[in-house]
Amino acid sequence: NILDRLEDISNRADTTTREGVQELVSETALELLRNEASITSSYIESDHYSSPEKAQRDFNARSMGSRSKFGQEAVNRFNGKEGGLGSIEADPQDESLARVAVVTMNVAINGDSTYIPIVRRRADLIDALRRIATDSIVDDCLYSGEVLWTPEISRQDLYALHPKLLLL
Repeated sequence: NILDRLEDISNRADTTTREGVQELVSETALELLRNEASITSSYIESDHYSSPEKAQRDFNARSMGSRSKFGQEAVNRFNGKEGGLGSIEADPQDESLARVAVVTMNVAINGDSTYIPIVRRRADLIDALRRIATDSIVDDCLYSGEVLWTPEISRQDLYALHPKLLLL
C-alpha cells in the first residue's frame, strides 16, 4: 500500500544531505505517479520568488501550516535527527473511516523552469508530479523539501482539514 511505500522511502532517506532530501522528494513523487489511479483529490499551490530567503520563509510557513493539521506526529526526521511519538495506526474497528489518507509534499525548487500547473484534472496532477520528481534531483535546484502523510482518516475529516482539495 502507498503508506507502507512512503514509510520505506522515508526510512531510507538520509535527511542529513541534500541528495537524501532530493531522493525523498523525487521518490515520493514517483511513488504517487505509480499509484495515481488511487488518488481521488488534489491541491497544488505554487509561487515564484525573487529571493531565496523569501522562498524559504514561505516554505517554512507552509510547512508549519501543513504540520499543524496533524494531532500528533508519528515520525519526524530532520537533518538526521528523529522525533515523533512512534507509530500511529487507524482503529480497524472504527467503521466511519473511509480508507483515505492525505499525502502532502512541500518543496522549494530553484529556477523558473519548474512551472507547476494548477491542477484541475488528473493529467495536470500527473504533469506536476513528473516535474517535481525530475526537477528536484537536478544539481542543487531543491532548496527544501518535506513529505507528510496521515494515517487513514474519514472523508469528513479529509475535507474539513483540507478544504482546498479538488476531486479529480
